[in-house]
Amino acid sequence: MAPEDLTSLRRHIPPIWRGIGFLLVLLLPVLAISAAILLFNYGLENGWPLYPPLSGYISPPSWAWQVPFLAPVANFIVRTPHLVGYAIFSLMLLLVFYTLLSMLYAFIYRHFGVDRYLPVDIRKPRVKTRRYRR
Repeated sequence: MAPEDLTSLRRHIPPIWRGIGFLLVLLLPVLAISAAILLFNYGLENGWPLYPPLSGYISPPSWAWQVPFLAPVANFIVRTPHLVGYAIFSLMLLLVFYTLLSMLYAFIYRHFGVDRYLPVDIRKPRVKTRRYRR
């Protein structure tokens, strides 16, 4: 193979990587936030021993109401109950989902992916070694 063919092989992005990127960037945060809201509300309804500062409302500082572009954000923060709990649960679930998806991808890539070596790589030598004895 010519060297320019190998560089084109290395720069070509397989379509499955684009699909995994879509999952990692867009779908998993939405899934984690939705699951966190459901899980946190389920925990509150069933008496889970949750840390008390996670539930309740947050009050932003008074200067946040006076800044024009921060007023809608402050309004959202004031109206959302359990925002801290939702955020912490979302981050934990996002970490779990990213880990599971990465492990699944590594398993699939290891078993069904491309060959370990490119055509220009030297293969691992098949040499049987014996234990050294004097």
